[in-house]
Amino acid sequence: MKAFTQIFILTFIMILLSACGGSSNSSTQQNATDQSSPTPTPTPTPKDIAEEELIFPKAIPTEVIGPAPSATKHRHITYIPNGDSWNILIPYSQDYVGSGAIVSFNLDNKQASTVTAGYIRPENRTQDDPVYDINYSPRLGTKRFIYTDKVVMPLQTKDQNEIILTYDIASNSFNTPFEIPEADFMMLTSDANKDGIIRASGRTKDEKHLLFYQYNPFTQELTMSSKFPIEHDGLSEYSFNMTRAVGDWLIAGWGGYPWRLVGYNFKTGLWKTFLEVPGKGSYKTFQMYKQKDQSILIFSEEVFDQPDSMKYWQFIPTDDGDLIPTNLREGDQAANLDEHPLQEKYYFFGSIINTLYIHPDVKEGANALPLLDENSIYPDHDGKIRYQYNYKGKDETVIANMQPFKATYRIVGTTGNYLYGAAAQYGDHIFYNPTSGETHTFSARHLSVYSMNSIDNKVYIAGYPNFVIREYDIPTMTYKDSGSNQDVKTHWPLAGIEKGIDNKIYYAGQYYRTRDGGGIAWYEPENNFVSGLPIDKYKPISMVSILDGRFMVMTCLEDGGKLAIFDVEKSELTMNSVPGLNPGYIVGIGNHIIGYGISTEAGPIIYRMNPLTHEIIWQFKIPRAPNFTSSLLRTKHYIMTYDNQDSVYISASSTLLKVNVNTAVTTIFGRVSAPWNITIHNGEIYQAGEEGFTRLVLP
Repeated sequence: MKAFTQIFILTFIMILLSACGGSSNSSTQQNATDQSSPTPTPTPTPKDIAEEELIFPKAIPTEVIGPAPSATKHRHITYIPNGDSWNILIPYSQDYVGSGAIVSFNLDNKQASTVTAGYIRPENRTQDDPVYDINYSPRLGTKRFIYTDKVVMPLQTKDQNEIILTYDIASNSFNTPFEIPEADFMMLTSDANKDGIIRASGRTKDEKHLLFYQYNPFTQELTMSSKFPIEHDGLSEYSFNMTRAVGDWLIAGWGGYPWRLVGYNFKTGLWKTFLEVPGKGSYKTFQMYKQKDQSILIFSEEVFDQPDSMKYWQFIPTDDGDLIPTNLREGDQAANLDEHPLQEKYYFFGSIINTLYIHPDVKEGANALPLLDENSIYPDHDGKIRYQYNYKGKDETVIANMQPFKATYRIVGTTGNYLYGAAAQYGDHIFYNPTSGETHTFSARHLSVYSMNSIDNKVYIAGYPNFVIREYDIPTMTYKDSGSNQDVKTHWPLAGIEKGIDNKIYYAGQYYRTRDGGGIAWYEPENNFVSGLPIDKYKPISMVSILDGRFMVMTCLEDGGKLAIFDVEKSELTMNSVPGLNPGYIVGIGNHIIGYGISTEAGPIIYRMNPLTHEIIWQFKIPRAPNFTSSLLRTKHYIMTYDNQDSVYISASSTLLKVNVNTAVTTIFGRVSAPWNITIHNGEIYQAGEEGFTRLVLP
């Protein structure tokens, strides 16, 4: 009976335990299950962003909290008639970033005044009016044309819209820009004929057609050419400085392989190919000159390393156009190349980078014309510019000093409470402590920064030329340079810098001037060794690490957006296309990526994806696409940053967004003044693109 009672009691206790949730063993098993299979995050329901939400929010207030990089050089100087003397227009912060400003500088009294800064916007602007974020540094080959009452500048906005900007001399201000309505047009360079009619050469954005325009600055009339189909082998090259307007024609050197000399007659609507050269090599010594009376064009030097291939050829601007080789000319025509083959009162300024023309009606003034050697305009150690010039016909040398500043080009938060920033075009590198104001400035005359990252107690930067790596040690404020990387020959290491699981520093980029090279490279800090793997022609634009540096994930421009995975442990590279998606710009979070790309079905999207399986976790539409144009990648790559918690910050069409990486919930903060590199440091958000280190004052 006693035994039966004990069995009964034990059975009763077990029943009670079962009713209360099970035994100790079952509880342990359940905990193990919880650890291996955590409760999944609820499926997000992303909301698409509307056009008005992205384009017309209010501006975000900013606060400049640190110094500006002061090293600079000026190549974009425009002379302005000023009675008996001359002024010069100087765009400063004339980098790949920043709204910048234009300063008018009087050469006689040495006084400077700001003409405009920031955006150019129409008076009484409404929500439907455009805002012009002007790239005050005209691109390679862009020219300025000086008339008696105005200066006309064909150029491009930072949103890649083509405009014609007119500076009114009397009011010392800019008029509302004239927009080129052809959305598919991208200008390469421009010229004016002897009547002051401006013509610009360009191409369609898919690089499949040439497209020219003619602009009359006196009547503001615009004439677009028809489209001219072009073919190349994928390595298209643009002869930026080889456009000349003569008669009714615009003649342009254009090429990939083959290279062509083509022209368009704005009177007859006729396109014509005058010359085709099938070889590979350098075309840069080829030049076109106008004869003094502008009746003909004269060609000189060579094309594609073929000596004297076009020396002293002539173009006669009849309705049909006539190209005459040297051996078909007679007598004096064969020696008609003048030392200065421009019309008598056309003045040529600048280098191959930027050519300025003064219209014949502009008078020289009592002091004649100031002559200035632009190649001598470099800063001293403090960034002060010493202008040395003299007036034509006079022996007296005039000296003027200024101290313009450059925009901060890249910025990143580091250890030791420092922000690190760098200017473009071989400008200063600065470590700045926003709490104490402590500043450390380094010169980088032979390194132009394209990528940077703060890793452990170091800052690593990669730049032009040829994948140079610089490593800063933050505790000691010292640095060392790796030298160029000959295994991956490229000029644009702009895709990113990451640390691998093998402790090597990985960085990637694409070819530029040489039209070959590009790929992924690595740097071994302990022995200063660099090496790499070429990925010719694929053009990596964005690279992040996942799984603690086991894989490097790259997005490439080839075939509408390749996804490249580099296995660090196996040193293996796989290239795959994601069906229906150009991955675009990415940041890494754990084993996933957040991307800003283009979907075949949905258009521009922001998404979360597992790059190893191509599974899309969530996505939502955004009305503006990211820009993948090579010349703008130097800035646009840094429009995304991860706060290492739960949010990614994205600058899309100049508007700052915060996207929760788990729920896809999006917060729109407003427009930013410089939509480039942003970084998060000690809970604050900072941006590059302005002079100095700029903090965003978020609500």
